[in-house]
Amino acid sequence: EEYYDDMAFFAPLMESLTECTLKFHRIFTEMKKEKKLADFSDIAHMALSLLVKETADGYESTDFAKEISLQFDEILIDEYQDTNKAQDMLFSAVSRNNLFRVGDVKQSIYSFRQAMPEIFLELKNTFELYDCEKDNYPSKIILGNNFRSRKGVTDIINFIFNQIMSEQSGDIEYGEEERLVASASYEPKTEADTELHILDIAELDRLTENS
Repeated sequence: EEYYDDMAFFAPLMESLTECTLKFHRIFTEMKKEKKLADFSDIAHMALSLLVKETADGYESTDFAKEISLQFDEILIDEYQDTNKAQDMLFSAVSRNNLFRVGDVKQSIYSFRQAMPEIFLELKNTFELYDCEKDNYPSKIILGNNFRSRKGVTDIINFIFNQIMSEQSGDIEYGEEERLVASASYEPKTEADTELHILDIAELDRLTENS
């Protein structure tokens, strides 16, 4: 009953907010047209209107997109965990089974800019591992070898992330496919590779209030 009361109270407010947003969009779009201006989002959606068409079976590449796709032997896109749906549709529209995506959901930090790491996760969970004997394609390749850090560093990263990352808290289970494998050769050293600093949140709050 409390939830229902809340929804009943907020419904007219949300309707007014939606109406206001749509009106702002219409007026702002007309102003940009008059001044012959376009922002980044406009350009992306204009490109979509040229390259993607909606059919009864879903979205498909236009003939223009298919023509453009012939210009590319391979398409390689890095940081794919930070793409949004519009970008994903654009990349797919101009590709012809020659799209190579690289990404790491653990590095996704642009959700506030409409990035959708779930797109990359769905791809990762859909494709099976590449097998050179089967030459199965499309497929996935795990880039787990780390050439930047010592084993002591990758071990502590794997340990901590294994404790705290899950589908509920980080959109992904930190399993074998996510683990870092130290693959570079370093000169041995006697001191520790890592330090662990544990912060007392209560103490941190107290210090913040005093400052």
